[in-house]
Amino acid sequence: MEASEAVQALARAEALVAEVEVTLQQLGGKYEPGHSFLPALDQAEQETRQARQLDPKAEQSGYSVDCWLGRILAHKGLVLLFEFHQRGAALERVLQAAARCGEMPMIQYAMALVYEALGRRKEALEHARQAVDLADRTEQSSEYRRVLERLEAASGLVMQLRAFRGSWRVLAGLGVALLLMLFFAIEIEHPALWVLVLVLSGISFGYWKLKSR
Repeated sequence: MEASEAVQALARAEALVAEVEVTLQQLGGKYEPGHSFLPALDQAEQETRQARQLDPKAEQSGYSVDCWLGRILAHKGLVLLFEFHQRGAALERVLQAAARCGEMPMIQYAMALVYEALGRRKEALEHARQAVDLADRTEQSSEYRRVLERLEAASGLVMQLRAFRGSWRVLAGLGVALLLMLFFAIEIEHPALWVLVLVLSGISFGYWKLKSR
């Protein structure tokens, strides 16, 4: 009897989560202000916790009760992040979600977004990769891959800037020398100076390309 009631409670929770996710799809996956999902998610969490009390091993649509709870907590974390801008509370929710069901792609995706908002890009990238890897095995989602590609592009840019940071003095010196050489070439109008301008321009460009790799 209790097992049956647990499944019914999970079914109600699943319907509420599905309602939230359908609305999210209509909004392009964005948790926009003015579209609060918290009432539905609160009710879904209540149903899921009730199901867990009745039967800790209950399942619905191939997911355990803990995975359903994790999914709901991950959604709540993203609502807190994007709608209410509560980063600390959002991190707390997604960590709770991961503790419940870390193998769910949606939870890894939520963690990636929260860590990105916190400026912890390395961790965000790790969780985005996990979301894509898990989705390849369980479900397909272009949104996970889009976030991963954005984080990889941002990470690559940061690495380039760090590698380039120690070379700016050299480039600044080459730039000053090039400007002076150009000034004298215009003033004196000597062909040899224009050759030096071209050579120095080539050296500056080559150095920039080498350090930008």
